Amino acid sequence: MKTNLLATVSCLVLLAVTGFVTSQDFFQQRKSPLEQERVKISARANIRSNWHDSGVNINGLPHDPDFRAQLGISDQQYQQIQATSHDFTDPAKNPELKKVMEEIDAMRFTDNSVFESADEETKRKYFDLLEKEHEMSNLGRSITKAIEDSLTPEQNKKAKEVLLAGMLKMSSTSSNMFEALDLTETQKQQMVEIKQQLDSEFAERLENLTNVKVKMSNHVWDELEKQLAKQSDGRYSFSTDDIQAISDRLTKEYPEYRKADEDIAIYGKQFSEQFKTKMFDVLTDEQWIRLQKLIDNPPEYAKTFLNQLKEMKKVWALGPGSWKPGDPVPEEYRQQRNRDSFPRPVN
Repeated sequence: MKTNLLATVSCLVLLAVTGFVTSQDFFQQRKSPLEQERVKISARANIRSNWHDSGVNINGLPHDPDFRAQLGISDQQYQQIQATSHDFTDPAKNPELKKVMEEIDAMRFTDNSVFESADEETKRKYFDLLEKEHEMSNLGRSITKAIEDSLTPEQNKKAKEVLLAGMLKMSSTSSNMFEALDLTETQKQQMVEIKQQLDSEFAERLENLTNVKVKMSNHVWDELEKQLAKQSDGRYSFSTDDIQAISDRLTKEYPEYRKADEDIAIYGKQFSEQFKTKMFDVLTDEQWIRLQKLIDNPPEYAKTFLNQLKEMKKVWALGPGSWKPGDPVPEEYRQQRNRDSFPRPVN
């Protein structure tokens, strides 16, 4: 699996884009506890995003004229989505993100010596702010928010119904698509608790994968330092393409790195399966029937999305009996749920 410019080293890539760094100021600094923790936070945020909402929203669909026509998305709405899709990751246009970034800057952890002199409470606050910044800067979520803000309530409901109709063909689950079933506040809270419970169950796997990604990022910088020729002014010249080439090569050469990428996808699928099943259990009978109808007889406005899912042709191998994309709701679950003779209470 090809890595995408080592998402785990995104904070360091920003330095690489300038084209020049000094060996002492850069290659040594990236080994410091401060930089290692920064990379770890970035890796953890990217993996968690992959397991939660990444890849299952309708971000790409507004570009399809057929989909826009099916949902009645006007040209003006489409232009609004395009214009505002990056606003949520721009601190100049997102006051909440700007505030977090200003708090980070105010702590003045410009180098490891300043960081080491800080007390543990200050360090923890700094890392919490970094995690919050990563979460708020997630481009996929920002585009989803732009779409939600640009569509009418009815269009938003249809868009989430589209995801529900295709949920069994997707490799991960959008946490808000169940809102199309008119969840109560209690059910929404249950959804939050389910995600928190699964996060706890997957915590060890997340930590192991994060450690591998940090190890790989260090390996990339070691390889880069070896390859670069020092210039007469004491600087090294390199580009993001150089970093990409090294990361691609290492991924091919080292099974540990390939397996980490594969495991991120596999565990993300397992997370999604467990989340779906647990969410089924909190649905009322009326919501359950509506969900089955959406899956078994999808509306016309979901056809474009479902056709795109068919073209993906992703193959998952999670062991015998696993619920694979494209499978129906597991028949055992469906039969047991439909056998219940008593109505489920409205939460």
